[in-house]
Amino acid sequence: MNAKITALHSIELQTPDLAAACKFYQNVWGLEEVAGAEGVHYFRGTGPHHHILTLRGGPEPAVVAVNLLAADVASIDQLQQSLGSTLNQDIATPTEINRPGGGYGFAFKDIAHRNIQIIAAVQEHSQTADIKGRPRKLSHAIFNSDESEPSSKFYQDELGFKLTDFTKGLDFLRCDTTHHSIGITRSGGSTLNHVAFLMPEWDSVMRGAGRMKAAGFELEWGIGRHGPGDNIFAYFVGPDGMAIEFTAEVEEIEDDHQVRGIEDWLWLSERHEQWGLAGPRSDNLKKAFKFMPFTDTLPG
Repeated sequence: MNAKITALHSIELQTPDLAAACKFYQNVWGLEEVAGAEGVHYFRGTGPHHHILTLRGGPEPAVVAVNLLAADVASIDQLQQSLGSTLNQDIATPTEINRPGGGYGFAFKDIAHRNIQIIAAVQEHSQTADIKGRPRKLSHAIFNSDESEPSSKFYQDELGFKLTDFTKGLDFLRCDTTHHSIGITRSGGSTLNHVAFLMPEWDSVMRGAGRMKAAGFELEWGIGRHGPGDNIFAYFVGPDGMAIEFTAEVEEIEDDHQVRGIEDWLWLSERHEQWGLAGPRSDNLKKAFKFMPFTDTLPG
């Protein structure tokens, strides 16, 4: 069987105000710092992943890497070899990762020059009980793309993702039973659209949204329930201008799932979400959806 991605693990961000970003993601967003040294800080959710967010200082807001999990070291080696051939790149040899959480992996630029790191054998936490109002893990990362079809095909053919659903604006791709772990939009260049953090249930989404409101952050879209994914959502724009989402109750996909297409989701153009409460996205959020670039250099 060909090696493939098994989960979305974490995201690494560059920020021009590291102290403010660390304070926000811990005190307001609800993550816990688990390690920090030499200008790099690591934050966990309540789930098993050692960390789900890494912050480092830099001249401007940017994505350093989206980190995807593979099953084991052998899968890492196989993926590195196959990707080097497909992308016609000299992809660095996989190595032991010398930073908090450890592991083994390699980084590369995907077909649209997004920074992706594939990792395995990363340390995990044993204390994983849900805490109301606090994120468990990353739910999904959505990538912008002016040419969505090649990107969507790349993640399916080369990394083992499966197409769950597609709309006029977005392909939803899964790597496990969750409706989607990544998505590919049909505009916006090679930028990050948004990243979503999974809450234990709807009440935790409400509590997280209330915490954001108390800290002075506007609810930019929500609270509502999406069509594709069936998940509850609340969108905000973080301190660096990046779109971030609390979500919960994401649809689980069975083996016999039939892909749903544009005709199945036409009602979204008028209603925006299932409940009809959220209304359209704010202009501020629309701007944030196009804002976040990837760094020129890969993570070291």
